[in-house]
Amino acid sequence: MVAKFFIALLVPAFVFGQVVRMQLGQGVAVTLLDVVVAVFVVSSLAHLVVQRRLGEVRRVRILKPVALFVGACFLSLLINSLWLSQFELGVAGLYLLRFTCYVSTVFFIASFSQAHKNRLVQMMALSMIAAVGIGFMQYFYYPNLRNLYYLEWDDHLYRMFSVYLDPNFAGVLFACLFILLVGYILDAYKKQRKYAFFLSALSFLTVLAVFLTYSRSGFIALATGAVVLLLLKGYRRLLIGLLVLFGVMVFLTADTGVEGLNPFRTVSTNARLESMRIAVEIFQKNPVFGVGFNTYRYAQHKYGFRPDDKWQTSHADAGTDNSFLFVLATTGSIGFVCYLYFWYSFIKNAYKDSERGKRTFPVVVFSTGSAVLAASLFLNTVFYPFILLWVLLLYGVMEKKSP
Repeated sequence: MVAKFFIALLVPAFVFGQVVRMQLGQGVAVTLLDVVVAVFVVSSLAHLVVQRRLGEVRRVRILKPVALFVGACFLSLLINSLWLSQFELGVAGLYLLRFTCYVSTVFFIASFSQAHKNRLVQMMALSMIAAVGIGFMQYFYYPNLRNLYYLEWDDHLYRMFSVYLDPNFAGVLFACLFILLVGYILDAYKKQRKYAFFLSALSFLTVLAVFLTYSRSGFIALATGAVVLLLLKGYRRLLIGLLVLFGVMVFLTADTGVEGLNPFRTVSTNARLESMRIAVEIFQKNPVFGVGFNTYRYAQHKYGFRPDDKWQTSHADAGTDNSFLFVLATTGSIGFVCYLYFWYSFIKNAYKDSERGKRTFPVVVFSTGSAVLAASLFLNTVFYPFILLWVLLLYGVMEKKSP
């Protein structure tokens, strides 16, 4: 019952994205996905306790890395609580609670039956395909977000941002969908040719959607995921063809006369470099425990990097354009080591389960993790809820159910 409930609600949560969003004030907001995840985690925990199956959680291989990183996040926040106001500490605590709920989903997904796992992956794909379809309609009929500028959203002129209201995160999500679709195609090609051709058409539209986001992070995720997936599966000729297609599409969709459509744009590049410089400077001031998990907005204001009156509401000020630097600045060296341990375990387990490329779904998980990590060097992808949940759900499906 819990599995069916979660799968049913996951689709509208991904399809509505950031559109269904309750703004609570001062940069704090709750999305439909947040509500769905919270209800799922609480109900799943209660279900396992009642059935005396809580021991299944301990058998999930990334339990220790997840527990260590969450513990490091809590410790960093606790140690830095003295310089935060009660309101700021409360907000940061709520975000830590939300993050804990998201990473906890992997343990409950692992306990699903194989039928429910298969259904979950299908619904994930369908929900993201719907988001791609909405993105095409948005691109032609709603080409910018200027009317939402007062809510601190960038205008993103002539770019596809779909229901996520940000072309960069949308681009990475669409790249994740492409990796999953290619995995389906490789499995279906020999036995279900018509189905494989249908999926190929969807894959092409997904690639086109990534390029219409004009997001370099999306391009990096797409290229990284495709390279890793096809190399592990041994499709080198197909990989070369796809890379040529990527290059042609970059050339055809680029417009150096418009900053947002220019793949070599310097304004956003300089802004990202400055964002990374600030993160490094904040880390250098707090090298051991950081400034506290999810207090980055307040730390920037404290050190004078955001003196204007929009620092409490701006979407950009809550993080930096690099997930690794975000972890370093907010949780320090201790949290960073735990973070690396988590990703090492994730990648190692996925590669091990793939049996050196023989099993497709673990290869998809490995490729998706690689794509998100590559993009996280230029965008805080790992802590974006929709991307974080996508990666964790795939990993949970990959985990074998305990006997």
